[in-house]
Amino acid sequence: MPSQLDERKQKILKAIIADYLETAEPVGSRRISKKFDLNISPATIRNEMADLEEAGYIVQPHTSAGRIPSDKGYRFYVDELMKEKKLSLRELSLIRKQLQKIGRNIDGLLHESLKILSNLSQYVTVLTVPDIRYHHEKVYASGISNIVKLPEFKNLENLKHLLSMIEHEDILVHLLNEYAESDATIVKIGNENKLKEIKDCSIVVTTYHFSIGSLGTLGVIGPTRMSYDKVTGLLNSMAEELTHSLRGGDESDQG
Repeated sequence: MPSQLDERKQKILKAIIADYLETAEPVGSRRISKKFDLNISPATIRNEMADLEEAGYIVQPHTSAGRIPSDKGYRFYVDELMKEKKLSLRELSLIRKQLQKIGRNIDGLLHESLKILSNLSQYVTVLTVPDIRYHHEKVYASGISNIVKLPEFKNLENLKHLLSMIEHEDILVHLLNEYAESDATIVKIGNENKLKEIKDCSIVVTTYHFSIGSLGTLGVIGPTRMSYDKVTGLLNSMAEELTHSLRGGDESDQG
C-alpha cells in the first residue's frame, strides 16, 4: 500500500505528473513554481520534491536536474488523485453514429470500436472476442502506428518487445483475461505487469458484453506516461457503447 501523502505533497505530485504527461521532459521545481498556481514557494517545492523522491514517488532519470513520476507515483495518482475524464455528449453522439452505420455486422462493430478507441486514445488498443464463433479466442489490435511517434518508443528495443507481445495472440489473450474483471476497469502500471517485455508500459483493461453471459475484453496499451484519466473514461464509454450496439443487433433481429 502506498504511504499517505499530505495535501501539499499530493498537489506537487499531481503537478509533476500533469507536466510530464504534456512534455515528456523531466520536471524541475522552478517549472512547477512558474507553471502551476499552488501557492507554495519554490524552496518548499524543492524540499517536498526531495521527500517525494526519497519515498519513491518520483525519480531522477540519468543526470537530469528534473524528476519524473515512478510507477509508485503513477499508482498513487490513479488510486488517490485521478478523476476519470468523461466523454462529452458530442463525443458520445459521434461514436454512436459511427457504430450505427455498421448495423448488425458483428465483425464490423468490433473493428470499428477498436479503430475509434485507437484514434481517440492515440495508443495501441486491443480487443478479445469470446469463444462463441471461433475455436479459440480471437484478438484484434489497432493503433500500432500511434506508439511509434511516442518518445518512449524511440528506443527500438522497447518497441520490439511490445510488438512481439502483440504478435503473439495467445500471450496477449492470456494477459488480458488475467487482468480483466467483470464490470471493473483494471490499470496495471509498469513493473506491475507480469511480462518483463512490457515493464515500461501500462495496460488498462475492461470488459464488454458480447452476448448474454459472455464477456470480451477491451484494452489500451501505452507508455507509463499515459493519460490515465482520459483512457479510463474513454475505455469505459467505448465498452458501454459496444455492448449496447451488440445487444441492439440482437433486438433488431426480433423486430
